[in-house]
Amino acid sequence: MRWPQAAAVVPIALLFAFVVATGNWRGERTRHAVDHAGYVLNARWAEGGVARTLDTEAARSELSVVLLGNSYAHANVDRQVLADQLGVPAGSIVSASLPNSSGPHWYAMLHRLLDRGARPSLVLVVADLGAMLSTDPGSEAMWLNLDRLRLPHAPVLDRLTGAPRSHRWTHASTNRRTLRDTTLDLIARGGARLAAMGGGTRLTWPRSVSLPRAESPPLATDHRPVPLRSIRRAPI
Repeated sequence: MRWPQAAAVVPIALLFAFVVATGNWRGERTRHAVDHAGYVLNARWAEGGVARTLDTEAARSELSVVLLGNSYAHANVDRQVLADQLGVPAGSIVSASLPNSSGPHWYAMLHRLLDRGARPSLVLVVADLGAMLSTDPGSEAMWLNLDRLRLPHAPVLDRLTGAPRSHRWTHASTNRRTLRDTTLDLIARGGARLAAMGGGTRLTWPRSVSLPRAESPPLATDHRPVPLRSIRRAPI
């Protein structure tokens, strides 16, 4: 092999080795999230998996309200208060709070409940705006969550997120972003330390500028939550 050809092969080999390494490496938090994908619902371990738990819930004849969302739905909604406001028994509310989930996960959960025979009169989604607008599960663990929830025939999800696939590239992309951010941070910190140590150079940080505070309007002291009974129910 001639030298110009070898010079072209070496960068390709290094790039291939980098992709393989970032695709295989998992930190402790990532391994924990991947190992628990599809088995955590409402901040608890779901025996048999989230999909099987939803299948069981769908068979309940008294089911009338479905509460979907990420961890907000579990942490910020009291089922008993919700039941009192809606005038339904607390046992008729099915709570499906999936941590770090977004729109595709909630659609997959509702699709599964309806396919298994559930006919709720009301579906509530409680989450932050970013999760509601997101159509990309993002991390490898959340892709696994989605794949374990979706039904074999899910054309809407297929159009939205694509058919189920290997998530090695997603995992590698996440690792590359982490490696890039860590490298840039180390370079910035190392450069600052070298500048501080060399030749008596002294680092000076820009002084903080005091800006006038904007006066916020006083909070209302007579604020009361709007009763849920006043909210018009939309048909599914």
